Amino acid sequence: MSHDQLVNIALPLVIAVAYIALFIKKGRPFWYTFVPAMVLAVPCYFLTSYHRPPSPASVLPIYLIALTVQFLHMGEEFATGFYWRWPEQIFHSPPMTETEHVVINMVSYAVFTIGALGIWYGVKWLMIIVWFVTLMGVVGNAIQHPIYCLKVKGYFPGIYTSLLYWIVAPILVVRLWNG
Repeated sequence: MSHDQLVNIALPLVIAVAYIALFIKKGRPFWYTFVPAMVLAVPCYFLTSYHRPPSPASVLPIYLIALTVQFLHMGEEFATGFYWRWPEQIFHSPPMTETEHVVINMVSYAVFTIGALGIWYGVKWLMIIVWFVTLMGVVGNAIQHPIYCLKVKGYFPGIYTSLLYWIVAPILVVRLWNG
């Protein structure tokens, strides 16, 4: 096995395990959302990007649109109390503070941006991040927010911007899957 093969196998697994450990530590809301997304990101990476990195011209524009929507999504969530409503009303857990919500999101967006550089430069092992963003941030938000609205029987923070992911998600998933 070459050094590159070892790096492209080991680093995604290390990243996945580290993220899962962090998400488990963060509590119940993350156990049922972020952990499954990272668990699914691993086989998606190994079935696709590990063998054939996606074309930057095909994937990067839609990935950047997804990040743009995510920035707007975080704004809607923050302005409407997601940081306390999500843990309390959906998972019956202690709320996050405003600061915790902002820090988690800003650190995440920094990592997600590094994922964009992975697409651009063809760095295979960074594609685990891209798959996680796609599965949790894009597909996950598209599916989860309408469910949250049903659960609370009304508006739930982030629903409006999450609807944009119903357009972005299938395009991004297909382009990543097809390389």
